[in-house]
Amino acid sequence: MSHNITLAALDRCLSLAALGSEIGDSSLLLDERVDWVALISLANKQLVAPALWTGLDRASVLEQIPADVQSYLALLHSRNAVRNASIRAQCLEIGAILTTNGIRAVLLKGVTWLFDDGSPAAADRMMRDIDLLVESEHIQAASAALLSSGYHDTGQELSEEGHFHCPPLVPQAGEAVVEIHRDLAHRSDLLPAKEVINSASELTPGLLLPAMRHRIIHNVIHSQIENGDFWGGLINLHDDLDLARLVVRCGPDFDWESLAADARRAGFFPQLSGAMHAVRGTLKCPLPVPVQSFWGRIHATRCIHQRKWPFISKIAESLGFTARALAWDRDAYPLGLGSSRSLKAHILVNRRRIQRAMAAFAHIRSGGKLN
Repeated sequence: MSHNITLAALDRCLSLAALGSEIGDSSLLLDERVDWVALISLANKQLVAPALWTGLDRASVLEQIPADVQSYLALLHSRNAVRNASIRAQCLEIGAILTTNGIRAVLLKGVTWLFDDGSPAAADRMMRDIDLLVESEHIQAASAALLSSGYHDTGQELSEEGHFHCPPLVPQAGEAVVEIHRDLAHRSDLLPAKEVINSASELTPGLLLPAMRHRIIHNVIHSQIENGDFWGGLINLHDDLDLARLVVRCGPDFDWESLAADARRAGFFPQLSGAMHAVRGTLKCPLPVPVQSFWGRIHATRCIHQRKWPFISKIAESLGFTARALAWDRDAYPLGLGSSRSLKAHILVNRRRIQRAMAAFAHIRSGGKLN
């Protein structure tokens, strides 16, 4: 019971961070059954702890929670805000480097929030890296420009050969590594890079911001398909908080009908609907009618209930990991097979799968860990 109360309090706090205090009653946050140590542990694991401070502040209950929790979250939020400001400055420096070389890059995923001064995500969103989308013909030039400016190449060890982004580049002075993308996923047809680049708006010379619809689509493709969360039935609060905030930012006047139609044509409507229903169930996010579906509700119900049972959730996490590891496109993409499902394609894909599995086992036996 305490675990479920703690989960509910975590969700409520993050929904306040995403939607604002207008969503109503925040009394759950003051329930004496809430295990704050467990709650913060879960939040840290899913990289959403700074957003707890935002939610508690919006609910005006900061002074009513344990003093050590107050001070810890305040420190975490302020340090994260400082780091994000540094990453924002790093992005602007990258833009200046690229524009000097006649190159433009689209900011992807988390770093897009750093240029949204009206959102608390600019301060409380935890960043792991700077993701950039560059036209394929400019990939090498973009990497060379950053390398000549002091970045260091990590080599293929930190990026699978033939991946849709280059190996991470480490800054000589800066907060975040940089990953230059040629595509947004192994299934490049789900959201073509050229479409994202052509519809992006200029933020500053050398840097572009993707259209809101593309930020939503990329969120769903990355979390539900690339990471295997859809098959695992997983609730990833880091991605879900982003999605909730994007939905709120778009509002009811956004063309949700067109977005749903595009998802159906591309074949990822189940993942879009499932993710939207799950975010509604956990973070009380608005649920536009065009993305609603019966199977989306079923998926969300599964996700919400299985996370209440840590053992079952662990098994589901393994299922998601397996789905990610064995995804056809993970091997077909670097082999340049496109949509081909010929006998030759199956032989090539399965041979590469075996090679990856053998490399993984060898890595584990040598004392390493899988990422």
